[in-house]
Amino acid sequence: MRLAIMLSATAVAINFATSSAIDQTKVLMYGTPAHYIHDSAGRRLPRKNEENEETSEERAPNFNLANLNEEMFNVAALTERADAKKLAKQLMGNDKLADAAYMWWQHNRVTLDQIDTFLKLASRKTQGAKYNQIYNSYMMHLGLTGY
Repeated sequence: MRLAIMLSATAVAINFATSSAIDQTKVLMYGTPAHYIHDSAGRRLPRKNEENEETSEERAPNFNLANLNEEMFNVAALTERADAKKLAKQLMGNDKLADAAYMWWQHNRVTLDQIDTFLKLASRKTQGAKYNQIYNSYMMHLGLTGY
C-alpha cells in the first residue's frame, strides 16, 4: 500500500517538475515581454524602432553632407518655434540629415534634456511626443539603449 502511494506521489512530482521546466524554457526562448513592445506609440525609449516603408525608403539620393551648415543643428540656439519645427520636420524626413545631426550633437555634447526641450518647442501641443523618433534615434546613436 505504501509503495503504491509513494509511486503515485513520485509520478505527480516528476510531472509537476517537468511541466514547470518546459514553461521556463519557453520563457527563456521567447524572451521577456519587455523586449517586445510593439504598440508603444506616444512613449519614448526603451523600445526598438521598427522600420516601416516611410522611414526606410531613400528620400534624398543626391544629398551631400559636406554642404551642411553646422549652425542649423544647434538646438540650444533655437528659440523660435517655427525654426525648431522646421528642423524637426527636416530631420524626420531625411535619414542622412538626421544622422549628420546626431553626429554633430554627440560631438558638441548636446544632452538629451536639450533635445527634449527642442522637441517640446517644436510641438507644444504634444509636448514633443510627435517627434519621438528623433529623440529615440539619438538615444540609439549614443548607445544608451539595450538594443
